[in-house]
Amino acid sequence: MNRLTGIFIILWCSSLSYAQPGNQDIFIYQVDMSYANGTEFNYSTDFFKLDFVNAYQLNPYFSLGAGTSFVYYYDEKDWIVPLFFDLRADLGRKNVKPYVAGNIGYSMDIKKDFSIEGGGLLVGLSTGISYRITKMTSLNIGIGYDMQKAMIFRDWLGDSYPEFLSCFGFNVGFSFRHLKLIF
Repeated sequence: MNRLTGIFIILWCSSLSYAQPGNQDIFIYQVDMSYANGTEFNYSTDFFKLDFVNAYQLNPYFSLGAGTSFVYYYDEKDWIVPLFFDLRADLGRKNVKPYVAGNIGYSMDIKKDFSIEGGGLLVGLSTGISYRITKMTSLNIGIGYDMQKAMIFRDWLGDSYPEFLSCFGFNVGFSFRHLKLIF
């Protein structure tokens, strides 16, 4: 717990130093599409995901935001909607720079007749390259790992049981930087 507290204090101090007069608040709006291939042995968990993240640029390297996704599981024909927090680190200030991002949140099902019932903890990590297209727009290409806790219902077994669904995926998206909050 002390290590986590130390990380938050460092981020907070760096955001205060970045927020000095002359620096403007920058908001980032990010849209990502992902396809992930499931790593489960007894059934497929392949999915398509569309992420929407609204973030605040803490300093030139870190941003913190909140987002939502629409996740479609192909074989199960199920939709899940996660709400999550997103922390992103840009590892450079050039036109082409690597990034690392992580998110944590909770997912909810849209309908009750899914074979993936209820919701659960969602954790995701991704890394990739961000290409600056214009001063305020970037193209992001990367790979990621997602883990989703869900209640799996198998009609041939007649019961539900909790399981973590894990997937490796490929993502492509855009980031838009703005000087004021749009939404």
